[in-house]
Amino acid sequence: SLREFFLIHSPDIVSFQEMFYSGDCDQIPEEAKAGFVCEDWAQDKPTVARTVLGEDYQIVTHWGLNDKYLAVHKRFGRIVGCDSDFCLEGLEGYQIDECSRGGRVGRGIIERVNGELLTVITYHGTSGKLEDDIDCRVQQVEQIFVDFGDASPAVNGTDHLIIGDFNTDPVWLRCFDR
Repeated sequence: SLREFFLIHSPDIVSFQEMFYSGDCDQIPEEAKAGFVCEDWAQDKPTVARTVLGEDYQIVTHWGLNDKYLAVHKRFGRIVGCDSDFCLEGLEGYQIDECSRGGRVGRGIIERVNGELLTVITYHGTSGKLEDDIDCRVQQVEQIFVDFGDASPAVNGTDHLIIGDFNTDPVWLRCFDR
């Protein structure tokens, strides 16, 4: 199982995209809850991410998109600005209005246990092969390297990790006319 993988391998940094946030169970229709995490979920129960990762991780979500996560093993460091083990919308982000709601590019600063800082960019690009989809991905990648939304690139520290789902394949893109 995925839980066993994390128990065995215990990675320092993890990024998830499209993982349901249990706090949104109130938005799920009753008829859809059977056999789903929302069937018996309550506020005092762990989220899906916490269930998968266990207690050794600090977990944050993207701004405006609670199904996208960054998790940091506590032996590695802590996410600056998040003072608990879980911070909803704990990553900095900016919305590209014509592309989607919330921030598909998230930025977190990890203060490592040795005091060094690591800027982590989590990315979940718009999918699809329509011209508008491609344009959105271009704008999202530009948030990483050109202007995050605050007049500087998201990668504006000394050490960086870019992780996530770019939702593109260079070979696949050559298979259709733009």
